[in-house]
Amino acid sequence: MGDSESLQINGPLTMSFWMYTKSGSKDAGLVGTSKIEGVSGYLCTHHFAGSIYCYGPGQLSTDPTDPVEPNKWQHVVYVWDGDSNSMIYINGVEKARKVFTEGEDKNIYNMDNFRVGVSTTKYNGYIDEVKIWDRALSAGEVLSEYNLNA
Repeated sequence: MGDSESLQINGPLTMSFWMYTKSGSKDAGLVGTSKIEGVSGYLCTHHFAGSIYCYGPGQLSTDPTDPVEPNKWQHVVYVWDGDSNSMIYINGVEKARKVFTEGEDKNIYNMDNFRVGVSTTKYNGYIDEVKIWDRALSAGEVLSEYNLNA
């Protein structure tokens, strides 16, 4: 993947991947264009409580009271529609949404090489079937992606 210009998306985008988290993973980068130190570009991370955080324009996260299950494959999709909404889906179900207000910054800044499994710390687990689109998938398309390998 690396530094391909096709991955430097600053408009509608969708990132899809499967993750299998082992114990001990804390604030770990999953997939995205963030720099090794700090958060920039577009990126999804796994936090110690089992939440998924995704950054692009703004940030959003899943509810820590509904964590991603460890020791089980989970399908994660981040969608930015390029206009007013970003969403996180887990196993085909929308788990978080950010609605942008008029005048709120919707740009994605400081993209770096696309990375899998590394950000500020290393992810303890497996990541598979990473897919990137330069468009926003619909909820139905997200569910279809999940059902392809569920």
